[in-house]
Amino acid sequence: MKTEVRRIRGFTLVELLVSLGVVAVLVTLILGGLKTVRSSASGAKCLSNLRQIGSGTMSYLAERNGVLFPGKFFFTASFETDGGMRDYVGYDFSERTSQAPSSVYADTLFTCPELKSQTREKFQSPMLFNRTYTMNEYAMAAEDGVVKSATTHPGRTSRIPSLSRMMLIMDGSATVGSTSFHTVMNPSFVTRNFVFYPHNKGQNVLFFDGHVARLTEEEIRKPSNPRSFWGKLDMPES
Repeated sequence: MKTEVRRIRGFTLVELLVSLGVVAVLVTLILGGLKTVRSSASGAKCLSNLRQIGSGTMSYLAERNGVLFPGKFFFTASFETDGGMRDYVGYDFSERTSQAPSSVYADTLFTCPELKSQTREKFQSPMLFNRTYTMNEYAMAAEDGVVKSATTHPGRTSRIPSLSRMMLIMDGSATVGSTSFHTVMNPSFVTRNFVFYPHNKGQNVLFFDGHVARLTEEEIRKPSNPRSFWGKLDMPES
């Protein structure tokens, strides 16, 4: 009786290479999709942070008859020397007391997760609350006890050109070569390229009326932005 021999056919080299190529493409697509989802989640978290900071700031200003911040440290507690709005969003302790938990150096409301992830290797974060957000310099009424000039600084909300157009807080900025984020920024920081654009080449911006919007680098730069955006009273409106 003749024995039938069955030949088992394997993959050819070409078929194997094609299969590996397809797998590589699929992995790339999946990883790209995960990165997009993660970035979108970080962007949503950042927007939520800024809205909560905005809500706290509105309450802070309302109790002070519209007088703006007495210093550049918007993230400090209101009972400190240059009091900010921190206790208006739930952080009601002083970091100089034993009441301050170790979590003050963890990501908090003052951390833009997307910006931090993009600058992790460049910036260390020993700073309080891992703060990345930066305040508009013209949101200060005074600094170190000295009242700002009424020619340049509004000083109070009633003198702001447009509450819905004046920037209060942005994602963040830092001097080239520095290891920490600025506490305040002004138009010169934009022209000197100290500003980051972490959200799809844009910045999330909190305005004085409490709304938050994403602005592109082009929108923030033109032409160093008009007076209404910064609130710098001697800046010409374009």
